[in-house]
Amino acid sequence: MAEVQRRTYLKIGLGLIISFVVVLIALSAALRSPVVMSRILPPIQQVLKEDFSIDSRVGDLSIDLLGRVSLRKFEASWENPEIGTALLAVESLSLRFSLLGLLRRKLQVSSVEMESPKISLKLRLPKTKTEEKPPENPLALVRQLIENPP
Repeated sequence: MAEVQRRTYLKIGLGLIISFVVVLIALSAALRSPVVMSRILPPIQQVLKEDFSIDSRVGDLSIDLLGRVSLRKFEASWENPEIGTALLAVESLSLRFSLLGLLRRKLQVSSVEMESPKISLKLRLPKTKTEEKPPENPLALVRQLIENPP
């Protein structure tokens, strides 16, 4: 009788483990599907655009069940007429996040990895007053800039 009960528990346990593995595989496949990606990426891009004035483009997005998001061919650009423009282009961008934090409705990013990053900054400098003559002594000019930065 004990042997039959032991085999029954073993079959139930094995069935639960196999079911868990099948669910993980199905969930992983679902997270990588283009349908899911097309529903995740546009809202994120909209928040970046509306809240931070950042235009972004992503070639490929993948989400890992172990708490990693990978972006391929990622580009982000920001422009402010008064300050200038910034462009970030990355061949690959990986973010690691805490799954436990997501359950608490908090996004906690533990690491960011970039492959082949290219950053371009074009800043607009404030205009100088043309009527002021700079001092003839260069050290006096440096001292003036330190004491009264633009």
